[in-house]
Amino acid sequence: MKSKCEGLDRFCRFDQFDPCYAALGHKLNVLMLLDTSEYDMKIQKRINYNKTTDPVCRVKYGRIKKNECDLYSNRSEVTVINGTLIINRVIRADSGNYTVTLYHSDGTETSTDLEDLEVNVEAPVGSVEVSIICSSSGVMRASCSSEGDQLLYSWTLNGDSLMDGNGSIDLNEGTDGNITCSVKNHVSHGQKTINVKPCVGLDQFCRFNQSDPCYAALGHKLNVLMVLDTSGYDMKIQKRINYNKTTDPVCRVKNDTIKKKECDLYSNRPEVTVINGTLIINRVIRADSGNYTVTLYRSDGTDTSTHLEVNVEAPIGSVEVSIICSSSGVMRASCSSEGDQLLYSWTLNGDSLMDGNSSIDLNEGTDGNITCSVKNHVSHGQKNINVKPCPGPTTTSVTSTVNCVDVVQREKAAPIGSVEVSIICSSSGVMRASCSSEGDQLLYSWTLNGDSLMDGNSSIDLNEGTDGNITCSVKNHVSHRQKTINVKPCPGPTTASLTFTAKDSEYENMSFSSGVSVVFVLVWCFQMMGLFGLLGGFHIYMRHTSGKKQEDQKLRMRRFREQHEHTAEDS
Repeated sequence: MKSKCEGLDRFCRFDQFDPCYAALGHKLNVLMLLDTSEYDMKIQKRINYNKTTDPVCRVKYGRIKKNECDLYSNRSEVTVINGTLIINRVIRADSGNYTVTLYHSDGTETSTDLEDLEVNVEAPVGSVEVSIICSSSGVMRASCSSEGDQLLYSWTLNGDSLMDGNGSIDLNEGTDGNITCSVKNHVSHGQKTINVKPCVGLDQFCRFNQSDPCYAALGHKLNVLMVLDTSGYDMKIQKRINYNKTTDPVCRVKNDTIKKKECDLYSNRPEVTVINGTLIINRVIRADSGNYTVTLYRSDGTDTSTHLEVNVEAPIGSVEVSIICSSSGVMRASCSSEGDQLLYSWTLNGDSLMDGNSSIDLNEGTDGNITCSVKNHVSHGQKNINVKPCPGPTTTSVTSTVNCVDVVQREKAAPIGSVEVSIICSSSGVMRASCSSEGDQLLYSWTLNGDSLMDGNSSIDLNEGTDGNITCSVKNHVSHRQKTINVKPCPGPTTASLTFTAKDSEYENMSFSSGVSVVFVLVWCFQMMGLFGLLGGFHIYMRHTSGKKQEDQKLRMRRFREQHEHTAEDS
């Protein structure tokens, strides 16, 4: 298995001319200098091309100086060993242009300049899926899909190259053999081969003297032979709804032409014609189902009648297959498609499995190509996917699509635990979404109302007016999970900092408004201030009144004594 896998660890150097491509979530080694004994180094990412403000990371004695490394702050997975910068888990933000400056041991800059390095981060190619769809006209289209960035597609049929560059390709309806889709980008590649069979056209052909029912494909063409030689006959087509020759709808044909005034059966349907004794319905509708009688009238007045049962079915749509590993490690394959009266059948590595059901339980160790074939009376389709053994009973229920890289890394990573998403509104009204989960080598991605946001980071800043459903997806090589919560705009700068948290077992719509509480507190404070003011004023008034009464009493007493003294002198 390992010999077939493409290693995703990347190796670059600062004096290379071409850009350096790194695989998202994997290891990048960048050689800066072979001999580090004579030099200290400064790594700088050229964001604004400003040596003063652009982030840097200084290296002394072959080691990163953590207190002088804002470029890789809080990233313990970044190290320098023997003059090589090693990023053990690349993130999207590692893309950019970098420069390295060398310094002598005394701190002076050397005259030796290293070439700048352009780093481009790409998500590696995921599992490759190929599907075959036959159109109503019998044309075959092969479609190829995979996860990853900057994907390039190429096709071969039975080993011969076909058109390159597109994720889908049109083939002749008679195509038969093995078709291979190869997908690659700058950091990885993958491919998928499936076996294809010629398409069966959806135009149906029936005749009025057949014993079996006639099956017609909804929305497609139906040809019904009534008589080979029309020269000696007039005809009447009647649909037997109530089995009443007088009231059931009819359509009369004379000289091989529909008499429009005597054709309530197909009134206002120009797509229905008669040519050389054949009734042609160019676009079948549901109402065309039923039992029909055609009566042939000879010129001598005699007639002959034959019958036909017509059943309309919607043809098979695209076939989808999914694999789900339960918490106990059991694997279930499920198949789905649009259409009527669907019949399912399964094969694993070419060997037939149980037929008839749209889902099937497999052994948790199942490994290989599983095919679901779907058919009804008017069409058929199939889908082939590659399955790998379930991670094991310690892994929570996940939907599994694994590739070569997953198999190599499976034993090295703990599976994803429950995913938690929290929303924090700062005092300035800015919103930050944060995502967390247990597990090894976690990769984060975000969507808002289905649209992708920045990948790679466990937290993301949003506009304070953000409104809708935000999803954090977390994955590693053995499993993946996601959590969706509903977010509302931040209350505004007058509202205190709020935190909204959604557990993985819950789905909560949360919106808090502390503005009412703030107003209530302010009003209560003003009321208390007013009350204390009134009490203070009353206290001052009482003290003032009491003092004045004491002064008046003293004055009366003094006047009384003076008057008493004057009376004594007169006597």
